[in-house]
Amino acid sequence: MKQELECEQPLVKALETTPETHGPRGVGYAELAPARRPLEREEAATWIVELARARPGEILLVTLGPLTNLAVALEREPSLPNLLAGWVLMGGAYRTAGNTTPTSEWNIHVDPHAAKASFDKSAELAPKASDGERRYLTDAELDTAREDAKKVMDEFCAEP
Repeated sequence: MKQELECEQPLVKALETTPETHGPRGVGYAELAPARRPLEREEAATWIVELARARPGEILLVTLGPLTNLAVALEREPSLPNLLAGWVLMGGAYRTAGNTTPTSEWNIHVDPHAAKASFDKSAELAPKASDGERRYLTDAELDTAREDAKKVMDEFCAEP
């Protein structure tokens, strides 16, 4: 049985890596110590769902990469937003340049279909978002950003 920590490919498009930014293994150029225990048998999406079910209202989900695992978890457990205490996202570029394209941040760009699915299925879950790790957006700014993002994602993910 193959063990994996997370979904290894985006939902729809081919994986795009940025070794110049994220290094050859995806963690910058950090040299990490060897793991002290083996990988878990279950994938990340399964762990997200199981942990949220076991501790409803207690888990603050923090996503630090592409949203593929969250999209899969939301597909498996549509009530996941109601089971989580909240969601903190590292991703997006609102009123600032993206780090991948002029308007896109890598965590969203690498799997836009997962980002769209995650935003569509859990809009009420993310009451705050960080603006380039510099400040938090107000609720009104976030509402505007959600609407803008939905329009962009709908266009980007539309069938040709």
